[in-house]
Amino acid sequence: MRDYILEETFSFCKNDNNWLKKLIIGTGISLLALIIMLTPIILAFASKTFNFSIVLQIILGIFLAFILACAVNGFCIKAAHERIHDRNAKLPEWNEFWTFVFIGFKCFVGSTLFYIPYLAIGFVIVIFDGILQSNGSSTIKDNLIFINYLYQALYFLFLLFYFAFNANFIIDYKISSYINAVKAYKRIKDCVLSYVILVILIFAFGCILNIISLVLFLTIIGIFVLPFIWIFLNLITLDLTVQFLNITEKKQIEK
Repeated sequence: MRDYILEETFSFCKNDNNWLKKLIIGTGISLLALIIMLTPIILAFASKTFNFSIVLQIILGIFLAFILACAVNGFCIKAAHERIHDRNAKLPEWNEFWTFVFIGFKCFVGSTLFYIPYLAIGFVIVIFDGILQSNGSSTIKDNLIFINYLYQALYFLFLLFYFAFNANFIIDYKISSYINAVKAYKRIKDCVLSYVILVILIFAFGCILNIISLVLFLTIIGIFVLPFIWIFLNLITLDLTVQFLNITEKKQIEK
C-alpha cells in the first residue's frame, strides 16, 4: 500500500531475539491488571457487602490496574518512538517499567485533554436532553435524536484526527502534543493521502481486533491470549504511525 511497508510492520518485532518473551511479560502484566481490578469487585458482589473498607479496596484495585495498564501502553509507545530513527531497533527492556508507566500516564492525560471538548459538548447535550424530555413534544424528541446522531458524528471526527496528535506525542512524549492543533495540521497538510491511508489501516486493524476479541471471549484460553494479541496489534498500529511520521519527514526534506 502507498508508502507503507506492511510486511515490515508485521515482522519488525523479530528484530529482537527476545520479542516473544517481552510480549508475554506484557501479557502477564495486562492479565494481572485485570485480576487486581476485578477481584475486589467480584468479592464485594459475592459477599453482598459494601462498606468503606470494600470501597477502598475497589479504588485501590482500579488504581493499581491503571498503573499496570499505563506501563503496557508506555512500552508500546516507547517501542514506536525508538523506531522513528532506527527501523532495526529492538523492543524496550521491561526493566524500564516506571519509564513506561510515566509515558503511558502522559498519553492518558493528553488523550483525555484531547477529548475534553467532545466530552463537554456531550455533557451539555445530556443536560439539554433532560430538560427537553420533560416537555414531551414529539418534535423536540425528533430533534434530540438528530442532535445525538450529530454528536456521534462529532466523535468520529475527533477520532479521525486523533492519530495525527498521537503521532506528535510519539516523537516528543509531550502532553501538549495532544492539544496542539497547529502542530497536528502541519503534520498532515502535505501528506493528506498518506494520513487517510493510515486511518483506514488503523480502523481495519481495529475491526480485526474486535472480531478476534468476540471469538476469544467464547473460550477460557482465549481470554488469556487476548492481551497478547492486543499488545501485538497496538505495536503494529503504532509502527504504521511511525511510518507516517517518516513519510512526513521526507516530504519536509523534499520541500
